[in-house]
Amino acid sequence: MAAKKRSPRSAGATTVRPLERVEIDNFLLYVHVLCPKTGVRLGRPWLTLAIDHYSGMVLGYHLSFAPPSSASVLAALRHAILPKRPIALEAPKTARGKA
Repeated sequence: MAAKKRSPRSAGATTVRPLERVEIDNFLLYVHVLCPKTGVRLGRPWLTLAIDHYSGMVLGYHLSFAPPSSASVLAALRHAILPKRPIALEAPKTARGKA
């Protein structure tokens, strides 16, 4: 059932290796962000993703309250291209399958 939902409706583009085609998509998140100090609702953020068509891997992203634009696409591509520093040196025990 899940494969049927994810499969394309038409033949579409075919890729045979990573980074052959990168797709950009924008999503209005179903989250209402509140200011931690005042509790005032700030709004719903937009998420712009750069996704590798071959692997489905997210290469870069941009999160903003501004609606999608060429600036958000460029920011997501910039994040995809630039080097990233490690978030953690070692994965938590739960991520390695140990309780």
